[in-house]
Amino acid sequence: MLKKISLTNLNKYTYFFLSTSFIITFFRFLSMPFLTIFLSYTTYFSTAQIGLIIGIPGLIQLILGVIASNIIDYFSDKFSIILSILLPACGMLGYIFFDSYVLMLFSSVVCGIGWSIYNPLLMSCLMRYSNGNSDIIIEINYWIINLSGAIGPLVGALLSDGKSEFPFFLFSGALFFLAISTLILFPYKRKKKLLEEKQDSPQLSAVIENLKNDILILCKSKASLFLFFSFFSINFIEAQYNTNFALHLTEVTKDGPNALASMMIAMTATILILQPISIKISKFVKLNVQLIIGSIFYTVGILIFGFSFSVSIFILSAILLAIGELIIAPKIQVLTGKSAPEELQTTAFAFTTMGGNLAFFLGPTLGGLLYEESFRSIFIPFIVIIGISTGITAMVANIYYKKHNTSA
Repeated sequence: MLKKISLTNLNKYTYFFLSTSFIITFFRFLSMPFLTIFLSYTTYFSTAQIGLIIGIPGLIQLILGVIASNIIDYFSDKFSIILSILLPACGMLGYIFFDSYVLMLFSSVVCGIGWSIYNPLLMSCLMRYSNGNSDIIIEINYWIINLSGAIGPLVGALLSDGKSEFPFFLFSGALFFLAISTLILFPYKRKKKLLEEKQDSPQLSAVIENLKNDILILCKSKASLFLFFSFFSINFIEAQYNTNFALHLTEVTKDGPNALASMMIAMTATILILQPISIKISKFVKLNVQLIIGSIFYTVGILIFGFSFSVSIFILSAILLAIGELIIAPKIQVLTGKSAPEELQTTAFAFTTMGGNLAFFLGPTLGGLLYEESFRSIFIPFIVIIGISTGITAMVANIYYKKHNTSA
């Protein structure tokens, strides 16, 4: 059970990381949804070329996430945070000033490396600086991300028609501001991994050997593997929203885009309204029970979506899917942090997140193949199985985590 917490008792660095999470997510959603439009108006690149520019950061995170997160653990949090923020800040400027396609691709690579460090680093810092309140801090951060992700595109649409570089200047400026703030406000603290090496600059061979050992530890950890699959499952479903779910809505309703927009609004509103309530209720309900309930909401939401022809019922399915997500997603993050040793937390978050990146890479294509075969007899049953597995795999991970803690 979660213990009672007062916001006044939180570590000041927890406020720092929550504020950072809000600012970066807000400006990210204020600018990045319009990058395709911006590049199509300001460059000579083809749609496929722009698609590659947009997709490279995700591919970099999939390939380099675990490696970058493991290496960054040799440095202080202060240096790691600044580096993870400065790289995307410079990459944003590349989108604005570069005309060369190769340099534009380089900007995307730089952004991808930065995000591959920042995303797991933020989660591990929230765990380590939470003063024992990590469960609720992760839930609050999840709510903050959804809030900033909801208002960011609205503000971005008001500021620009998609053809202006102004939102990208704002995003880059916000990142530079956070980097400077971290430099001034955040303390220097050596990492345990560096202390164990007993040297300021570990040899490359030792770094590579430790990387292999750390990855082996995570791969041998049943909790980590099941969390990987849980995160894969929850993101595989999310990958269907703007692809195969959108296609189905277009086929069965008069106005597919508006139906999809209504579903997404309903999901965001549900999370923003019910997440605080979920935090309160979760204090009195065992974690495994919560995960099972989340899986039930996912399953019912998918079934309703698959056999409905009414926009209002589609919205109902979106609400149920959102409830399932808000119950399960933060729990996966908390379990990831708790099941890993402190010196491996950043790598563990990158390992789990890799499951999500893999889902976004495979989800649209695999889902599309199943959709083409048969929507109701193949696609929907498969997505139902994925929906059930979201909470069940996390529940199994929790069982292995408790078993390991008991035997340790």
